[in-house]
Amino acid sequence: MKEVRTYYSRDEELFQHDDLDELLREMDDDECLIEGATYLSANFEPLKIDDLFKEWDVHRLLENIDEKAWDFVGGDDDVNVCSDIGTDKAKELHSIILDWLKKNVNTPRYWCVIANTMETHTVTAEQIEKARGRGWLTLT
Repeated sequence: MKEVRTYYSRDEELFQHDDLDELLREMDDDECLIEGATYLSANFEPLKIDDLFKEWDVHRLLENIDEKAWDFVGGDDDVNVCSDIGTDKAKELHSIILDWLKKNVNTPRYWCVIANTMETHTVTAEQIEKARGRGWLTLT
């Protein structure tokens, strides 16, 4: 089962609060915690190296090698060092590189939003009243 976390934000970019109260406190500190103000929530999952290295990345790597070979031989149009590698061989190379990346690259410290989970919420009078009851709200 994959790990999923919910984060909160005042905009669509900085989802840095994993606790709604923390976000509401920040809004209060900035004097924008009022009934009707909006905030967002979204679900996040750990970033996986599989998301960063796709099969087409191997084709770009091979094209890059062809371009370097072309530069070395002075621009001969027939330089195809790697272009002729078949799909099966490209898949094999992708698998080899991906296995190496999984062993050597630490991605779980990064999180990415799960598609279609971002929601807009409105601050309610009940949330403000509840916050006042906790004693951390500075509104009078």
